Amino acid sequence: MLLGLAAVGMTVAYALLWLRGLVRTLTLLGDPSVVTGALTERGEPGRAELRDLLKAQAGPAAQLLRAGVARGRLPRSVPVEAVVDSWVGYLVYRTVFLGQETTEDDLLDLVRLLPPPPGPSAGEAG
Repeated sequence: MLLGLAAVGMTVAYALLWLRGLVRTLTLLGDPSVVTGALTERGEPGRAELRDLLKAQAGPAAQLLRAGVARGRLPRSVPVEAVVDSWVGYLVYRTVFLGQETTEDDLLDLVRLLPPPPGPSAGEAG
């Protein structure tokens, strides 16, 4: 699978940058209790603000993955919205609800879930 990551190249690098940025946003530079506290104290308005924030953050990630598909770095079958939702959901769950730190290895594991780029068909190999 690491070979697939190397072939994806810049898509992986940009995905990792995006994931790091989302972690910084959710932890407000290291303190997940701030976001959790805001959700608890503010109720539905706090949840609505978090939804809006996550929706705004998800747009660039979806654009990044679509660009990877367009450049042939990811297969056309990549479910872009589902991938972005899974990344966001994982980070929100760990950060906000579990209060756990997300490591660089965790982020790399998320990116490793991307399928490798399409290879040449059997008739084109050689």
